[in-house]
Amino acid sequence: MTTDPMRNWFELVAVVGLLGCGSSGGGAASKSDTAAALTEPAVSVDDTAMRTEDMGHMMLVSRVKDGVRSRELYGLFVDFHEDYQNLARCAVDRSTCYNVTPAQPDQYIDLDPRNEFPFDREFRYVGLDVGLGPYGASYFYDPASGGAYYYGDVTEAEPTYGPVGARFGVEWGDYSGTEDISLSAPIEVVSPPNGAPLKFPNGEDIVFEWTPTGEGQVFLQISSFNFERLYWLADDGYHSLSVDSLGYGDQDQVVEFTLSRWSSTTVRHDNNELVVSDVSEVAWTGRYFNKGSRVELEPADSCLEAQGMAAITDSGTYWGRLGGYRSDIDPGAGNPCTGFNAPGNEGMIAIDLDPLEIMTVNYRLEIGDASVYVVEDCSDGNSCLAGADATLLGDLESFQYFNNTEAPQRLYLVLDAYENQSGGRALGTFELDINIDQLIDPDLHDSCPDAQMQTEATGPGTYYTDYLPYTNQLNPGPGGCTASSLSGPEAMTKVTLQPGETLVATVTMPGGDPGLYLLYNCTNAFSCPVGADARGDGVEAIGYINNTAISETLYLVVDSKYGMLPFFLTVDIQ
Repeated sequence: MTTDPMRNWFELVAVVGLLGCGSSGGGAASKSDTAAALTEPAVSVDDTAMRTEDMGHMMLVSRVKDGVRSRELYGLFVDFHEDYQNLARCAVDRSTCYNVTPAQPDQYIDLDPRNEFPFDREFRYVGLDVGLGPYGASYFYDPASGGAYYYGDVTEAEPTYGPVGARFGVEWGDYSGTEDISLSAPIEVVSPPNGAPLKFPNGEDIVFEWTPTGEGQVFLQISSFNFERLYWLADDGYHSLSVDSLGYGDQDQVVEFTLSRWSSTTVRHDNNELVVSDVSEVAWTGRYFNKGSRVELEPADSCLEAQGMAAITDSGTYWGRLGGYRSDIDPGAGNPCTGFNAPGNEGMIAIDLDPLEIMTVNYRLEIGDASVYVVEDCSDGNSCLAGADATLLGDLESFQYFNNTEAPQRLYLVLDAYENQSGGRALGTFELDINIDQLIDPDLHDSCPDAQMQTEATGPGTYYTDYLPYTNQLNPGPGGCTASSLSGPEAMTKVTLQPGETLVATVTMPGGDPGLYLLYNCTNAFSCPVGADARGDGVEAIGYINNTAISETLYLVVDSKYGMLPFFLTVDIQ
């Protein structure tokens, strides 16, 4: 084993890129484990400065990826190579080969992810298997590439640290070391937690923390589509990464982060040079998103805290995190509000709604089964007024709540989950859209002459009315456009469509049975081009296109079967 300190330094720098392979699986996943017991007779090591004839690389990688542990041994022996620092690994799993490294700590380099191992080499046969301490790798030949390499999945082998030796033979001559190589304990990561998927927007920093030991070198690798970056980190246990420095811009990205500690040793035998690399790494799958106009929102962690926060009164789009929050409130299983319990941790937001304001909520957890609801009493899940828990992991939950009282309401929006969102600020990322609209009474009329004299046609919007003293003037009947008799009172409003415009209208009458239709002539129920009375659940919708070359004036009618109840009317014209 070499003892030249300068030569050792350059050899260390030469293997910095060994952590660059983003995957430890690929084609190697089905290969057999050859962790055979080794015998290590004492053999002298040639430590001359002569040019080596062949070059080899053995690489032991201990890895935690999204919480899953693995350990693999790679080996490659060739006539020469272009100083690929992760030579054995990139030749086996076809990941990016690295031939450059940062010049010093606290610097980074961008690498070409297209750089692959060239197989126009003479591969050396050094036995049916090779060994590194108690770990073994078997010989494999790939007829597609003409390459030969060694691989062993040694995940189940007992971990070994400290002095070990390497073993190989045949074309390189028998060699079995004793204590010429030292294996280190795996890197100990403090943050983000092992197995914690990350989601992060532009404008943020991601903090990596580990236990410094001063052994080997520490690196951070970042891989995404057509992007490979390698940071050499000072081993002080802390690095803050600016997300904006990655230059991802508006495009969402799936990103893999790998924090690694590595060391290497060079062994020479019969003028052949073998670099042995010992790598331990922790990897996370992350998702980058551009938050655009979204505002970071920090919900309250308790009812008392929520009662003291400034209430949201207007529409807005937000994002935030629930990692590390407590679990203080739960609507309970089978509740009439969301239907399911939500025992995970949650955040709370104060909401103020004026009379006749309607709130629409869309809520998504990046990781987890979301639940969202609004309560009157933030200490009591039974005070739930409206909510949603209809979808599964990562899906959108949506609901509406309408203040149909004559007084302002202070409510509390609860952002909940089925399971705890752990890991401090690393987890529990959510996106929240709140839309608050002031509803107005539609311009409705009880007779055709009044509707004809309507000053302005009803335009797009959502309307609400509880003014109901209308009479029964019209009924399309079973043979009309609604295919049913609507013998209750109705109200109508004028709408105007330009050539090519489309009208979509919806009526929602909780507890009632409405019908909805259009008329060309507001005195004639049979001048109806389109109508609906099919659902029986208080909701009906219609659509109509003006296919003429001129403007059309029509009359939109909200009718009833048994009598009118307060209703919402939504009109969309495009």
